[in-house]
This record gives sequence, structure tokens and C-alpha cells, in this order.
Amino acid sequence: MPLILVGQERVITGIVVNSFTKKAVENVKVSELKFNNSSITDSTGYFRIELPKKSRKLLFSNPDYFAFRYTKRPGTHNHRKVKIPLKPLNFKEIDTVWKSYKNALSLSINEFMTGAVAVRYERFLGKKQSIGLHTSVYLYGFNNFIFDLGSNPVNYKGIKLAPFYRYYPVKANSGGVYLEGKIPFGYFNFDQLMYGYESNAYTKNFPQKFWTIGGAVAIGYMFRLSKGHHGVGNISVGAQVFPMDVPTEQEGELFDGKVTYTLGNGWWYITGPGSFIEIKLTLGGIF
Repeated sequence: MPLILVGQERVITGIVVNSFTKKAVENVKVSELKFNNSSITDSTGYFRIELPKKSRKLLFSNPDYFAFRYTKRPGTHNHRKVKIPLKPLNFKEIDTVWKSYKNALSLSINEFMTGAVAVRYERFLGKKQSIGLHTSVYLYGFNNFIFDLGSNPVNYKGIKLAPFYRYYPVKANSGGVYLEGKIPFGYFNFDQLMYGYESNAYTKNFPQKFWTIGGAVAIGYMFRLSKGHHGVGNISVGAQVFPMDVPTEQEGELFDGKVTYTLGNGWWYITGPGSFIEIKLTLGGIF
């Protein structure tokens, strides 16, 4: 470099990272094109280059990434540290978030509305397939009777397990559409399950305990909450068959005579564990 530039050079340092995974990228050539000055990033993505006073532009290049041009803003300090994001050329050949992390754990938000604490675990088998388990524990389950055609309040305890398989026909680094199939099964305990007579003018409680099993399909979307971080969310809608396996009628005494009490179980199939239309919203993390 000509001697007249000595003392007039500015030093720029920084790191180069993958724009999606935020991991350091080594062997990136950092070029100052005007005076043919260059540097190479090390294993931590760090670089240091002297930028002549009459030059303001740098070119960052690597065969696996799109080239990136950086321009030093006028008036900035001579010794400046920068962070350069490089976008990969081919997602299938890089260590994207779906290859780096194989597990996702999330909490179902809308199931709090029915008294359940629900956790979902998903294990990625590859970019397009995964298996997992959705567990709903009803510590103090109840029906949303305000929305369930005037049903009487119901309280219960139980657990519902739903092993599932997912296929992602469309998946990118930011998220993906999936098709899901699952086989839910569970155990429920009703200390006081209300049956009614003559449109619930007279009611009687009967304890009920039962196991049940069913099937469900859904379509959904998994999304990352922000690029480069571990937060993920899921939203899905599907159809489910999950019967309330208890007698729909019970014999009981009323006014010194026997009558037949009828169970009002519409809430179970509308907003309960066996809802025909099943909507899930979960938030969690991938690791």
C-alpha cells in the first residue's frame, strides 16, 4: 500500500454470522475493492481490515452465501465494530434451525379455558416429519356452560394423551404448514355428573369414571416467534372423535316413583375434551 496512506487508514472489525441461525461463519473473504485490500474471517467469524480514507465499501463473500456489500457511513468513528449477516444460498445444505434443533416443547394456551394444563412435546425426524405427544391434565376441568346451549355447570378431573404424527408438505426456516393425525385416549372422573328430568326441572347427580379412545386429524402452522431465537408457536384446527363413554340415561327415584334421568352432554362435544372441532394454540421453544 502506498506510503501516503499510512496514518490515514481506518480499522474496521466485526463478526460475520449466518442470517438465520446467527452462528459465526468462517472463511468469509472481506474485500476492500478500491485498493485491493482483503481479510478472512476466523472460526469465530471475526475479521479485521484496514480501510483507506478514500474507500468506504467492503464486500463479504463466501461460496455458500450470497455476497454482502457494506458501506461505512460518513462521520462514524475510525475504529468501528460491525455485525454482518450473510444469507445462505441453499437452505437444504445448511444447518438451519430445523436441523440444529430436534425438539420442541410448548404450552397450550386455549386449554386453560377448560381447566386443563396442557403440554406438547414434538420430536423432529427430519425436515418434513415429526412425532410427539400432547398431554392435557384436567386438574379442575369444567364446561364453558355459558357457550354450551345453557348446559348446567360440570366439574371433573382427568388426563388426555394424544400421540401424533406430523407431515410438513411446506416448510421454510421461518415455519411450516403441517398435516397431523393423532389417536387420543384418556381417563376421566366425575364425582358429580348431573342428569336431568323434564328439561332439567329435576336433576340428580351420578358419579362416573371412564376410559375413552378416539381419533383426530388437523391442519396447522408452526411458526418461529423471531428469527435466530428459540421461540415457536403452533396454531391448528381439526376434526375429532372422542366419545364421552358413560350411560346417557340413569334410573332414579322421584316423588316415590322411578323416573329416567337424561344426561346433557352437549358441552363435551362443543368445548370439552371431546369437541368435534378442535382448535389449538400453543407457545413454547425449540431446542
